[in-house]
Amino acid sequence: MTLLRDIAEIRAGYPFRGSVPAVQDGNCAVVQPKNLSAPVITDGTPLARFNAERLKPAHLLKNNDVLLSSRGEFKASLFMSKHQTVASSSIFVVSVADRRFLPEYIVMYLNSKQGQAQMNSRQGTATVKAIVRSQIELLSVPLLPLKTQTTLSRAFFLLKKERELSEQLLNLKEFMIEYALTKITGE
Repeated sequence: MTLLRDIAEIRAGYPFRGSVPAVQDGNCAVVQPKNLSAPVITDGTPLARFNAERLKPAHLLKNNDVLLSSRGEFKASLFMSKHQTVASSSIFVVSVADRRFLPEYIVMYLNSKQGQAQMNSRQGTATVKAIVRSQIELLSVPLLPLKTQTTLSRAFFLLKKERELSEQLLNLKEFMIEYALTKITGE
């Protein structure tokens, strides 16, 4: 097992003063914890936008950054976008530096029962679940061969996509039944 702090740089997201000042055509996007329900944040992910003034390049997300919510459910996502984007302050940005670990594998591991159990055991005692950076740094990640990491992470991302598509199919079937009922009854 390897400590996360030994394989990655971990930092908090961009510190907004108050809520995100959302602007429809803003020049920068922001990833918020609600966006981490998807395993990958891409160009197509609907994100709030704001006008960034004097934004330091260090705040911008890079492809393959791992995003981890610090409150509530500890969800992790992989950032893969070419748009100028920051993470909100309630998200940790984990930039994997050790080439023995794939960022996709870190996302898969942090979302796994093992990863979640580690984070739950390190959370604070407040009513709302929360975890601080010093505790994130102490998370242990098993070092597996790269081929195994690739296989596990692909299976994880495919499972998430299958779940998303299944939910869409169920919603469509439900809509079709309601539509048919409306047509038949005329109501």
